[in-house]
Amino acid sequence: MRPLVCFIQLLLLGITPAVSQTLAPLHAPDSNVATGIERNAAGEGGFDHYRHHHDAVQIITFDVPGSIGTFPQAINDAGRITGSYQDASFLQHGFLRKEDGDITSFDVAGANSTSPAAINAEGRITGYFNDGSGTHGFLRERDGTTITFDVAGAMGTSAAAINAEGEIAGSYVDGSGTHGFLRKRDGSITTFDVDGAVVTTPVGLNSEGEIAGMWSTTSFGGSGFLRKRNGTIITFEVAGAFATLPRTINGRGQTAGVYTDPQEGPAFGTHGFLRHRDGTLTLFDAPDSHDIFASPFSINLAGQITGYFHDLNLVTHGFLRERDGTFITIDVPGARGTTAMAINSEGEITGTWSDGTSTHGFLRTGCCPEGRFR
Repeated sequence: MRPLVCFIQLLLLGITPAVSQTLAPLHAPDSNVATGIERNAAGEGGFDHYRHHHDAVQIITFDVPGSIGTFPQAINDAGRITGSYQDASFLQHGFLRKEDGDITSFDVAGANSTSPAAINAEGRITGYFNDGSGTHGFLRERDGTTITFDVAGAMGTSAAAINAEGEIAGSYVDGSGTHGFLRKRDGSITTFDVDGAVVTTPVGLNSEGEIAGMWSTTSFGGSGFLRKRNGTIITFEVAGAFATLPRTINGRGQTAGVYTDPQEGPAFGTHGFLRHRDGTLTLFDAPDSHDIFASPFSINLAGQITGYFHDLNLVTHGFLRERDGTFITIDVPGARGTTAMAINSEGEITGTWSDGTSTHGFLRTGCCPEGRFR
């Protein structure tokens, strides 16, 4: 596979490269309120976590019990977090972290890997799983029951997003390429493509039924699209960009993602963009960021954007971009790298951090009450 194709797939899958800086591992005393660090006893889920206080901001770190890596992917407005974890045998499973910190692990029956991608306001989780026959979509209900589904005739089906109505968007692969689908709450599935595309990959779905994603006519580059509930598809791209890759959409129809600049060398510099509902684009970078692998991941209803960037030393940091364009850098204290994956309408942020030996989850709460939107 060619390097740029791999790079684009990494961006769409939310995979970040390894962090290079060497720092001391995170340690927290049993109780040290004076230094702003408080250790909490094991919760109902049987795990320890830490709260790091900075004014009103708290960063809670957590792991799935028995895991060697914990990878949060999404958070709903109630503060429920879903994602995946690896066990000691390097097998991948799903998890749900509730508001009280209790963690439930789960698998789709018969799966050799389970990958949750999104959670809606009801607590319904969607994603994909692999078994001996290929990749399939799943929906996990709030009571823990699981429904599996495939697009008819597909070689593989991957769910990417779920909205408040329980509709699911994702992509599927067949002999002619990669296509988009929308699964209604009743289980019916509508497939679609951007005209002329060989790749149509939805990444986000809002409560208006609008789907954001990426499309391409070749194996290279790519542009953005917005599909309306009535099926109308609008395509867009950042002027002069080699690729425009949406990552997320909010309830106001604002889309955020990355674009690559071919003028910045063979590796292609990457930058953030925000597409407003009227089609205008705002381009941005995190202050002092390195151009390679900078990426927004999530936007909430208030227009706050979270993601990650690399600094000039190629160290990974999370960020929160406020509606007025100001940036807040997010780092778990003592971490070698921090990646902010998702933000809810309360401004709560979840993501991953590395201590140099494994990857853990975090929840950042208490920030920026003026940015909350109801």
